[in-house]
Amino acid sequence: MTPRLIRSLLAIVVGSIAAIAVVVSLSGRGDSTASAEQAGADSSAVRADFLQRWEAWRRATLKFSETTERSAGGQHLTSTVEIAQRFPDRIVRDGAQVSARLGTRRIGCSMETATDPAECTDNGSYVPEKELALELQQFSDLTSGSTATYRLTRLDEQCFRFRHVVDEFRPQWGDRMDVCFGGGTGAVVKETTVNGSVSTTVERRNISDEVSAADFELPARPVPSVAAAG
Repeated sequence: MTPRLIRSLLAIVVGSIAAIAVVVSLSGRGDSTASAEQAGADSSAVRADFLQRWEAWRRATLKFSETTERSAGGQHLTSTVEIAQRFPDRIVRDGAQVSARLGTRRIGCSMETATDPAECTDNGSYVPEKELALELQQFSDLTSGSTATYRLTRLDEQCFRFRHVVDEFRPQWGDRMDVCFGGGTGAVVKETTVNGSVSTTVERRNISDEVSAADFELPARPVPSVAAAG
């Protein structure tokens, strides 16, 4: 075999290898792009499902017991309140205290005791639809885009996880927040937020859709607060 023939064969081999490398590279790039697009599509679908469920939960007519447990450094603090909601109305009864949003008014009450009558204060107005829209927008903004603050994933058919992925001094929902919906009522039956060594778990039980006007009765007639009157 002559030197010229050898050089020709080497050129052919090298050219073939280079062509194969280009094909493999383009194929890998296509797979990577497809995977990224699929991940984006999956993320959008999960977000859309969560937002739909969250709005339905906020608009649901329900009453329930809500227990919050906070844990830090081996210490535990538990509290329970009774809540009734019928959008836009929502009332929270916490022992001697009542906080409510009735219509477009924010109301706070101190329940009657042995020595003092009940007092309720009208703390001003708000726009229910606007507030709910802002809440949904915040969920969307913090979990979308190339610089999303949280990664939203699905844990199972009823539960979602928000994982903090951007360094912040005070993240909105801690390092991680898990939200689980109830299949029957659509209510959020459990929320768990973890921020460092501090965890907060909210559980809702005795959920019923049998809500009446009596569930929203206040212990006294509201009077305007000084701030609202001003």
